[in-house]
Amino acid sequence: VIKRVKDKTTGKSMRRAISIEEISNGNTPNSVLKWDPKSDIFEHSLETSKNLKKISETIGEDMENVIKEHHKRTKILKWMNANNIREHKAVTEMIRKYYNNPKSVLKKINYGDD
Repeated sequence: VIKRVKDKTTGKSMRRAISIEEISNGNTPNSVLKWDPKSDIFEHSLETSKNLKKISETIGEDMENVIKEHHKRTKILKWMNANNIREHKAVTEMIRKYYNNPKSVLKKINYGDD
């Protein structure tokens, strides 16, 4: 869901994703991420994600491990953004490195050090 909001620092109007929702089989949307305007961060409820549950069942992994993997990949993407890794070739290379040797990539981005 995208909404127009006013930026606190500049006062300018901008579009902002305020929630990310799953829609499956025409059912009621399931909100898995919601933006908190006070803290300007997304709060998640991944435990209720139907898509992650389906992934969990498909790969035979419990939800806790699927969510941990999601957090790792999120941290990698944030690190890539902070380090200006945005070109297709560089992004592809980072993904390839993660699939081949996840521990080395997690070490490189200092995963778990915060």
